[in-house]
Amino acid sequence: MGGKSSKYDNLEIMLGDQSSEPHSLPLKYLKKITNSFSDERVLGRGGSGVVYKGELSNGEVIAVKKLEQSLPSFEKQFTNEVYHFMKLRHPNIVRLLGYCYETQNVCLQHNGKYVFAEMSERLLCLEYLPNGSLDRYISDESSGLDWPTRYKIIEGICYGLYYLHVETHNPVLHLDLKPANILLDNGMLPKLTDFGLSRLLDQQQTICTSSREGTIGYMSPEYLHGGIVTIKSDIFSLGVIIMEVIRGDRDYPGLGGTSSEEFTELTLDKWRNVLGKAPGYTSLEVDCQQIKRCIQIGLLCVNPERARRPTAAKVVKMLQGISEANQISTTDMGEACSQMNLTAIHQILVSKQYRDDERPAKVVSLEEWMQDREAILDINTRGDNAFQDEDFEVALSNYTQLIDAMVIPTVTVFARRSFCYLMSDQPVAALQDAREAQVIIPECPTGLYMQSVALTRLNMQSDATDMLNQASQLQAKWIQKSEEHEMERQKKPNDAGDSDGGETFSFPTTLLNS
Repeated sequence: MGGKSSKYDNLEIMLGDQSSEPHSLPLKYLKKITNSFSDERVLGRGGSGVVYKGELSNGEVIAVKKLEQSLPSFEKQFTNEVYHFMKLRHPNIVRLLGYCYETQNVCLQHNGKYVFAEMSERLLCLEYLPNGSLDRYISDESSGLDWPTRYKIIEGICYGLYYLHVETHNPVLHLDLKPANILLDNGMLPKLTDFGLSRLLDQQQTICTSSREGTIGYMSPEYLHGGIVTIKSDIFSLGVIIMEVIRGDRDYPGLGGTSSEEFTELTLDKWRNVLGKAPGYTSLEVDCQQIKRCIQIGLLCVNPERARRPTAAKVVKMLQGISEANQISTTDMGEACSQMNLTAIHQILVSKQYRDDERPAKVVSLEEWMQDREAILDINTRGDNAFQDEDFEVALSNYTQLIDAMVIPTVTVFARRSFCYLMSDQPVAALQDAREAQVIIPECPTGLYMQSVALTRLNMQSDATDMLNQASQLQAKWIQKSEEHEMERQKKPNDAGDSDGGETFSFPTTLLNS
């Protein structure tokens, strides 16, 4: 008995050590601290299992999550959570203390006979957060948590997601963000938990899946309807949660029929009434500005077009006031063109690099491409450097030489030269180049966007508006096709260059940007 007690004492010392790595824990020990997983110790139940209160001999408490064995994804969810929890260390992420992975042979009665069967037990030991999950505290403006507490919760969730997306070696997608998976400590600091559906993802990677695991209402539309998973999937869920924390419901423009401006003002008016009634309250305007910023961030996050959602890094900057919540995104070409924001258009054309040309319509022979390759690359590099440095006269000269020398013209070069013409007050030439860009790859919206800007400069506002609407409609299809192309590329990594007509290959646009 003394030896076993000593062994358990060592385990409890380890569990109480904040710097200790998660360790394997025996099932007998977890039964002991949960009173054999009794109903009296249940802290909560979810789709993946039951969480029990584990009481250590020194009076400390931990949470013991016992996964449901009948789940088809039982094994996958357990290993997924352990693998991700093991490497996550952040104040807004629940800390993994240990795990149990045991299989026993148990004699059971089956069809009137006794047989031995394998019984698997998979458990996670996590830090105990006494205030439970956020879903218990969701309420409208007139009751429940005060604004400073709600803001603290929003801020903590954003910081936790920023850590997952930006500060880990590979971005970790949670894929089941919701109030029930956000726990609160004694000081109402939020911590993200439940990584059973999470995935690792490269920043630019897209995953297409037939499964729809997650929670309706928090799943992004592209995931729910098309099985598409990107870094922006969690951002949509974040936006829904922000709305819930502010308002107590999941309504937002697009669902309720009101405009974004009306929605924001209605929510602000409710909060002004509540805050104004508080005795001795003196920070009304400061808090209202904070509330407005959070609403704007939430609305950006739930945009049905994921390309127009901000990144986690952008969300944090907006929260901190470093970036304005209504500032044009450097990926939002439609909004930049509609407002004739030439600075934003230039930034977008620079940041896109040559991605518009990654699915060229033409294929050329190796011999054709190799003609004057070095000279073309040199002209291209000079043009790109000048364009990035806003030396549009030099960029225009080099892009003109490049177009004359290239075997295959590209959307990017024509779009950039179109912009150079605009900056040189030559809107007719800009319009012509924008049309050329559209001819090269008709399904790419960049040419249409640039046409709308040139038409606006020519005071042809009606035509410009029509062109902008066409570009916006085309953009959604372009994104979908780009994702399909990426999925095919991932499936067939060695098929590039194969054809029946000899040695041919797609135009190597990456070389143009080297």
